[in-house]
Amino acid sequence: MREQEVRQVIANPHANRFFSKKWIILSFIGVVLLLLFFAFSGMDFITGNVISIGEDGNTDNISLTENFKLYAELDSLKEVLELKQKIKLITIEVSGATNNVYLGKDGFFDLSGTGTTKILLEDFDGSISFDGDNIYLIKGKVTTVTINDFPTSSTDDSINVRIDDSMGYDFLELEGVYLKKYESLSSGEVKFDSGKITMQLDNETVSIHGFRGIMTSGTNKIGVQRTGITLDGFVEDANIGGDFEISLVKTG
Repeated sequence: MREQEVRQVIANPHANRFFSKKWIILSFIGVVLLLLFFAFSGMDFITGNVISIGEDGNTDNISLTENFKLYAELDSLKEVLELKQKIKLITIEVSGATNNVYLGKDGFFDLSGTGTTKILLEDFDGSISFDGDNIYLIKGKVTTVTINDFPTSSTDDSINVRIDDSMGYDFLELEGVYLKKYESLSSGEVKFDSGKITMQLDNETVSIHGFRGIMTSGTNKIGVQRTGITLDGFVEDANIGGDFEISLVKTG
């Protein structure tokens, strides 16, 4: 009986060859169609896994030849973020603040009784620390300070500005900010490459490296309520983890 079974397998070689050729042809056509799709879609992927989502904690990579676009809406900052750098423009909106904004050596602006106040700090160079609710320190130099549409500048190249008491804010925007590394456990939405890759997060780890762009926190200028912070700019690499994990890495 065992010899009979072996003879049956050997007696029909043409069927196996037919199915093997069929799968080779179908696989080749599939690869060609996939390459054509990415060639005409404008997505700048190179050889490797075209889209890299690994299950059960396994991480694959999407490799790109340059920094890639990122837009993220995440939970509010729970930890204090401390930055010391040049920032093109800082926009702050506060309500009912009683702080002083110190200008130069002896000048200051008292925010008491001003109601809603909008502060613009142009070409900031210094230190700022804040979380999702409060600004704890602003200390540095700017070319212009504008408070409620009234600009203040100096005959020198810059003017010193300082806010060193905790101040609650409604809206904070840092334009031209650099985050060497940002990590959090967040819910929200992350979009890569102008929305070509979108991930919905539910209390998942977020690790972003080399972000340059605009960071906002609170309620924006047109009154749209945010759940936390937004990041809009370019990143060098990022890792999003959870039930599915995605890792994007710059190459070249």
